[in-house]
Amino acid sequence: MQARKLFLLALLLASLCLTSCVQNAPKSYAAIDGNWHIAGAQDLLSRPLLTLAIGASGNTIYAYGDVAVNCESNGGGVGSSLSLTGQIASDGSFLMSNSAFPIDSIQVSIKGQVPADGSTTWMGSYTITNAASDTSCTFNQSNSFVATAYPPLDGTYAGTIAGQSPDKGLTISAQITQEPLTLIPTSSSSLVRGLKIPLSGTIKVTGSLCFTSGTTTQGTAGSTSLPVLGQVDGDTFLLNYTMNDGSDLQLNGYFADSSESELYVQNAFVFGGKCNGILGGGGNSTYSGDLTRQ
Repeated sequence: MQARKLFLLALLLASLCLTSCVQNAPKSYAAIDGNWHIAGAQDLLSRPLLTLAIGASGNTIYAYGDVAVNCESNGGGVGSSLSLTGQIASDGSFLMSNSAFPIDSIQVSIKGQVPADGSTTWMGSYTITNAASDTSCTFNQSNSFVATAYPPLDGTYAGTIAGQSPDKGLTISAQITQEPLTLIPTSSSSLVRGLKIPLSGTIKVTGSLCFTSGTTTQGTAGSTSLPVLGQVDGDTFLLNYTMNDGSDLQLNGYFADSSESELYVQNAFVFGGKCNGILGGGGNSTYSGDLTRQ
C-alpha cells in the first residue's frame, strides 16, 4: 500500500511539473522569419514601396529592408534602406517602427500579426511619414496590406552589365543560393541591423582583363571593411565575390519583379587587384544591367 501511495505521489508531481513546463515554455514566433513584400514596387507609379527581411528573437522583432515614397509637396520622391524594431505581444500582434530615431527622413511604423506556422502571408497596416525635421519632401500615407513571402533567391542568373559606350561590358553568370536567416545580437533600443539573410554562390565573368571567376566566402578580403558574403533585404540584394585575381567584386540591385525571374544590377564595383576601382580595364567604375534566371 505504501509503495502504491509513493508511486501515485511521484506520478502527480511529474504531471504538475509537465504542466508547469508547458505553460512556462517561451512562445516561438519563427513563422515571421523571412523576406516579405509589404507594398508597391520600384517604379514611381507603384509607390509607396515597402519590402522587408523580418526576424524574431524572443518577443523582439527586427526588420531591415527598402522603402520609397513620392513627395506630396514637389512631385519628387525619396527612398532608402531602413531598420525597424518592436515587441511582439502574447497574442502574436506587434508594432515595429523607426520612429524613435528622427535622424531617418522617412519614418515608418508597421502593425501586424505573426502568421501561423507555414503561412506565406500575414495581414497588417503601415504608416509612412516624413520626419518633422525634414520638410523638403512631405508625405503621410497609411494603408492596410497583405504581406507575401518572397521565394528564396536561388538559381543561376546570366546577362551583361555595361558601363559607358563604347564599352561592351561584362558578361556574367552568377549561381546564387539563399542561406537561412541569421539573427545578429543587438539592442532593441538602438537603430542597428538585427538580422541577415545571407547569399552565397559563384560567378563566372567574361570581358574583364583581370578576373574570370569568383566565390562568396565568409569574412573579408581585399578591402578589410567589405563583407564578402552577400545578403538580401526585401527586394534588394548585395553580392560580394572574391575573384581569382584577389580582388573583390560587388554587385547590388533589386528584383525586377516579385517572382525574382530578373535581377537588375544597379551598381558593380571592384576593390583591390589590378582593376581596383574599374571593371574590365575600361576605366568605368560603375556598371549596370539585367540578369535573367536561366
